[in-house]
This record gives sequence, structure tokens and C-alpha cells, in this order.
Amino acid sequence: MHNDKTKAVYGVFSDMSKSSSCINNILPPEILQKIFLLSAESLHDALHISTTCQLWRKLIFNPFFIEHYWIFDDKHRKKGLIRWWNFNEDMPDQNNPFRNCSITNCFLGKCANFKDDSEMTEEEEPKNTIDRGSDYTIAFWLLIPEIGDEPRCIFMVRDDDWDYTRSAGVAIDETNFLSIVFASTISERIIQSNVQMEPNQWYHIVLVQECIPGDEKPQQHLWINGKLELTEEVPIAAFSSIAEVCFFFSILWNHSIADVSYWSRRLLPLEIRAIYEQKTSINKVNMAKYIFEHLNS
Repeated sequence: MHNDKTKAVYGVFSDMSKSSSCINNILPPEILQKIFLLSAESLHDALHISTTCQLWRKLIFNPFFIEHYWIFDDKHRKKGLIRWWNFNEDMPDQNNPFRNCSITNCFLGKCANFKDDSEMTEEEEPKNTIDRGSDYTIAFWLLIPEIGDEPRCIFMVRDDDWDYTRSAGVAIDETNFLSIVFASTISERIIQSNVQMEPNQWYHIVLVQECIPGDEKPQQHLWINGKLELTEEVPIAAFSSIAEVCFFFSILWNHSIADVSYWSRRLLPLEIRAIYEQKTSINKVNMAKYIFEHLNS
């Protein structure tokens, strides 16, 4: 399905393709390439357009175009980024959920380190909101310095301040498996993945919520280290009927966290895999390199 803007783009390029040899003679390849970059709503659209002309295919399906298409800016890969905490700079944001931590060095540059004596009052808690009826993504790197013997919350999405009776999130269970958790006033569900965390290893964790048209129950997809480990429907009982919910990260146990991002869109599988494989932050991942290295996989 394509939206009206995408159909319009298709229409323009369809007309252009009828006289593509003439257009190709008038406009140099560099200008054509810029037109494609500015006009295509998605990489899929650009590749679809490129099937109408052999020259256009060469201009679009190459590392230079792909790298510039996936540039980290508001129109392309940065689109939908609501919050980003990479800990390499001061974070005066009042909604910063990572207070009472120490900043230490890690493979990404800097990370936030928490101890089990961290404290936070209700007044101090940052208020970051999510539209519970929309797609969203929360992504981060996590390290635990030691194995625990009790469940530990990583982050939660809930609909009432400091009320955990209606919530959903990601946690480490008592056997150190990463899990999705849904809690309501009448029950709690813990869906365990196949990933058991080991101490002093960094894990890339991504929770993607997908809202399917016509389905009142969103789906949550848990990605761990570039692999889709869990897909679960969000129970209606997990939230009340309010439009927005709050999310927060737990700071009350020993762990380190890095490159945390919150998006109002679903990160694509290839984006998630590329970030993990390249072991880098969201602004430095090279999508062209990843795509062309995996053409035959």
C-alpha cells in the first residue's frame, strides 16, 4: 500500500520514464541522483523507481546513493527520533531518565553506570510519554557486571505515575533470561526469550511496538543482538484507555547502559541488525556497508 504522496512520486517518475533517454541527455547523473534522494519516500520506493531505466538503476543501487539516502538527518534515518541519550555530552534535558549515575568509558565512547544504592523520588522522575496506539521503538545497549538471583526491571511503560499495576516492559528474570513483562490489576505475564545474559558482556536490546491497522492489540517485538527473539500481543488489560503512557528506565541495580534512543517509528530489521553487527551508535552506523555486505545472504 502506498500513500498519496508516494503515488504522486510514482506518477512523476512514470511520466519521466516514458522519455527517460531524453531526460538522461538533459540532466547530468549527479542532478538525477539528487532528485531521487529528495523525492523517494523510502528506499523501497527509490529501488522501485529505478526498475524503469537501466541508468537510474545504476544511479540508485550503488553504495554512494545508499549511504546518502541513509544519512543521519531529519528526513532520512533520523526521522522519528524523539529522544537520544549517548552520554558523550552533558544532558541538561529535564526528561533525562538517567540521573544519579556515573559516566564511564565504554566501546561506544561513554555510558551510564548505575549502582544498587541509586535513589529516585516521584518528583524527580522524568516524564517521557508514548502514544500507546502508535508504533514506537526503544533501543539501547546493556551490560550487567554480575549475575543476579531475582527479577530486575530494565525499563517499563506504564499509564499512571508510580503505579506498576498496569505496565509493560523488558526485564531480566530470576534466571537471567531477558523477558517481556506485561502486568495488569489481575495478573502478570512474563514471556521469556532464549537469551540468558552473561556478566560483563554488552547486549543490544530493541523493543519495537507495531500497531496493525484493524487490530486493537499492538504487537511487541523484542530484538536481542540483531535477532528477533520474541513477538507478543500487548494485552488490553496492560493499559487503561488514556492516549499517552510514560516510560522509564530502572536505576536501582548494578548495570551499565549506552546509546539509548526512543523513536516514534519502527526501526527496520536491517537497521537493527546493522547497529548490532557494527557495534556502533545510531548516528555512526554505515547502512550502505551493511546492505552491500549482505546482498547474497
